[in-house]
Amino acid sequence: MSAGRTYDAAVSISDELERARRLAFAADEEGARQLLLSLMPRIEQADRDDLMLEVFAQLGEIYLARGANDGVEECIRRIRDCVASYSGILAGAMPEAAVQVRMSDADIAWMVCRYSRRAQLLHTGLAAARGDHPGAQTALAELAALVSDSGDAFPDLAGEGACLLTHARLRCAVALCDDDLHPRSLHLWEQILDAVNRPTGEDYDDYLWVCAATGYGRFCVETGRLPEAEPWLLRAGARAAANGWEFASARTQLERAAARWLVGDHVMTEQLVSQAHPVIARYARAHDVARCWLYLGLVRLASGALEAADECWEHAERHWRELGKPLPLHRILLQRSWIPIFCSRFAEAVEMIAQARELLDSSPRSSWLQYAQLDSHLGTVWRADALADLGFDSSGDPEETLQETEARQAEGSASCAARSAPRDTGAR
Repeated sequence: MSAGRTYDAAVSISDELERARRLAFAADEEGARQLLLSLMPRIEQADRDDLMLEVFAQLGEIYLARGANDGVEECIRRIRDCVASYSGILAGAMPEAAVQVRMSDADIAWMVCRYSRRAQLLHTGLAAARGDHPGAQTALAELAALVSDSGDAFPDLAGEGACLLTHARLRCAVALCDDDLHPRSLHLWEQILDAVNRPTGEDYDDYLWVCAATGYGRFCVETGRLPEAEPWLLRAGARAAANGWEFASARTQLERAAARWLVGDHVMTEQLVSQAHPVIARYARAHDVARCWLYLGLVRLASGALEAADECWEHAERHWRELGKPLPLHRILLQRSWIPIFCSRFAEAVEMIAQARELLDSSPRSSWLQYAQLDSHLGTVWRADALADLGFDSSGDPEETLQETEARQAEGSASCAARSAPRDTGAR
């Protein structure tokens, strides 16, 4: 192959790699993955290890986003094996391989630096995704050292290094929040927000900004900082929409729905979730789909539709069981236990709480706070059961159907509303 044709092929492949990255930013990971896999034979034919490293770096990020941890591990291994070989060539330890290399020592050193850091980002994200928070912090510190140590030698990689560090911190912060460890994530959020407000000029500044603003907005909602959450989520949604990132925009709607629920705005909660749900489902994000079902169930419960609420939570439980996520599963079981409580089926509620406890016991990521909340909820059931034994039960008859319980509670609510409604003293 002539030098001109080789150059043209490399440029074409580089353009396709950039297109794959844009697809991943738009949450079309399957499209990006298929494109990357289709490029591998052409890259092998062109004998471009640097382009192959880019393929594995992007594939690793895709697998990390979709929770395919085995795929992430394989990508890390492939990157590090290649980087180790080229490091050996630079050190003069592989003279036979060095003869076959067409890259200069400077280009090899640049490639080793860049993809060592990309592999470390994946390693950090993988540890965080698995709930190994101490391991993730160690990996994050190692990435920070890699970025710092290479800053003077490769100034053209400084912007990417800053983005990688922000991305890794974001992975760690979100994982801590997933495990209800919000206080431990605060210093990370401070670093993340400081970084995203100082753009590097890299292609994925916008992507990181939207992810960071959405994640921080969620953090604010879950820690009660609602006035601070809304501006971040609105700005994230606007920037996502401007880039055509439909899924990212829907995620901001889901977080805003969570905020509206906390202030008792049931109408806006339902409206936002109903807008976000079909988009999130289309992108097959089971965890976020389950969260949509959770809030739809809460809205149904608030209106007294017990059966509809339980159906929504059943959908949420199914998604989290398929994902094998014990912590969200234990939460949805506690939520579903309210239905038998309202119907005075206390033994059934206690059994569901026991199942939730088993899930906490099975998870290395459980914390004392989750056990405390579970025990508090169990105490609520015991108190309700004791009051029922004393004849003070206002919940319902265990033999009632959900429809009968709904009708009785609706009638009681209407009577209460009629008694408490202000009189129109001006009427004659």
